[in-house]
Amino acid sequence: MIKELLDERTTGSYGLSVGTSIVMETLFGSDHLVYKKDRVIERMDYRPYSYMYINLYTIVRNILSSADKTTADLINKSSYRTILEVIYTEVEIIESLLHGSGVEPVWYMFDYSKGLIEIKNVSTKASKLFLLTKDVLEYDKDEFSAICTNYIRGGIKLTDCKDKRVIMNTHITQDLLNHKYTNTLVNVESVTGAVITKMNFNKKYPKSAAYDKKRLPFNEVILRMVGDGLLIRQAFKTKEFDSRKIVGRLADEFNWTPLTSEDTVIRNIRSDADGRDMYNAVKLKLIYK
Repeated sequence: MIKELLDERTTGSYGLSVGTSIVMETLFGSDHLVYKKDRVIERMDYRPYSYMYINLYTIVRNILSSADKTTADLINKSSYRTILEVIYTEVEIIESLLHGSGVEPVWYMFDYSKGLIEIKNVSTKASKLFLLTKDVLEYDKDEFSAICTNYIRGGIKLTDCKDKRVIMNTHITQDLLNHKYTNTLVNVESVTGAVITKMNFNKKYPKSAAYDKKRLPFNEVILRMVGDGLLIRQAFKTKEFDSRKIVGRLADEFNWTPLTSEDTVIRNIRSDADGRDMYNAVKLKLIYK
């Protein structure tokens, strides 16, 4: 049953699940199997980049999202091997596309528990899918070493990428904080194929009436305070103390923009009585320093 559902999933160019296919079409164009023949593909010049870091959680998410909506609910330990075979096939296809391009693929399976991430709400569809993905990938985690050219298991930082220009494909907001360890980091988004730079990483903040996220700089302090709508829990939300409202108020008061530095954000937050209490509560969770 699971095999049939996965075989019938929506695919695009190169036989990849549609969300992942669109990422690769952004880099290499489409083939005759393109999902939507009238889609305008915004091509990216990948030649200046050294690495493409691909989140295996995202690969699994895209596979399951492209299948019938009942698929994820039907998967259990007895069918992990079936979905792993699909993952391995997609890894091999992407490796073949990147071969000879000058962009080295790096597959990663970060240990997000080391990042002090709290699952926002395990009852949501996205959180359930994250936990299922974790179980599937952990089931055969060592096999990826044999299949992937470069494979990172554990850790959460790209500290080996100093002065490197990096393409990333991830749906997990925390990964984008790794821009601090690279020369340049861009995220090619699944499904849309949009190429997102640091200036626009703030789109990953959740929508809120408390702030205009387009004005917010992207950094770990703000991310901890507002959450990401998926995994990172908002720092405070009580009747008297709402961290999103405080972020919005300070953004207005100090005229933050996407270019405002993290040091300036911290200084502004600590100059406010409520903000200082809030910062003291989250500062020990900051790990991208």
